[in-house]
Amino acid sequence: MQTKNMKTCDLKKVAMTGPLLLRRPAAWLLMALIALNPLVISCSDDDNEVDYPVFGDGVTDVDGNAYQTVIIGGQEWMAENLIVSSFRDGTDIPSGFTAEEWSQLGTAAYAVHDHQDVDGIDLPQEMVSTYGILYNWHAISGEKGLCPDGWRIPSDADWQQLLDYFEQEHDIVNQDEVDGAGNALKAARQEGHPWGGDHDTAEHPYWLAHEKHHGTDDFAFHVLPAGGRGDDGLYKNFLEGAGFWSSTEASSDKARHYYIIHLAGSVSRDDFDKRFGLSVRCIRKED
Repeated sequence: MQTKNMKTCDLKKVAMTGPLLLRRPAAWLLMALIALNPLVISCSDDDNEVDYPVFGDGVTDVDGNAYQTVIIGGQEWMAENLIVSSFRDGTDIPSGFTAEEWSQLGTAAYAVHDHQDVDGIDLPQEMVSTYGILYNWHAISGEKGLCPDGWRIPSDADWQQLLDYFEQEHDIVNQDEVDGAGNALKAARQEGHPWGGDHDTAEHPYWLAHEKHHGTDDFAFHVLPAGGRGDDGLYKNFLEGAGFWSSTEASSDKARHYYIIHLAGSVSRDDFDKRFGLSVRCIRKED
């Protein structure tokens, strides 16, 4: 984890103490990296001081999967991609569709990137535990609910609030720069990462190499390049990018999403066909 010049911020070393709600290999890896790199961001606002990363109490979905959470600027987010295969009412989310079937769907479904196309991952369960599940927009928008009780799919406004907080409080501007918001959110695991050690790796999970852009994971959001499944049913951009649905509908056949790619330092926003399969991060509902 790396820090940068910020408005009223300095560096502090803090001890990571207390029980950690961890289950998946990616979660263990995230915390191991934090333990190895205890430099965190400390920002003061009058008499209030915040040390980043700030971890929440975690959350468990209806299938019993546990997730680490992070608190950033008053929002609490999942720090891992959703992997639930059931709606909140316990009914199964349909899956197992061929490319042609997926391209015709107008109902809820999820997909898992084919592990047989990926060196170093041997089982579907390993793909799920490392990079998460890809959901079409129909799965995230239904009345049955996808996120755990007390949590919801973030809206377009929620994502914008996160990016505004980065800029206003930490001078992390959402631009295609080495210190842009996208790099601040990416996991610090990449081929040729300049920090070396466990950061410079081609073992899963990791980002493809780039000569300029590298993840710094400043807030332990830990974005990983899970890619997506297109409206044509084909898997795309694995190890190159991460896309996340918002709950905001753009039209009858499109919805707003946010994405981060290995060759840019920014977070981009676009409207995608609802048939696309993308990652999901849930956000805690307001009290």
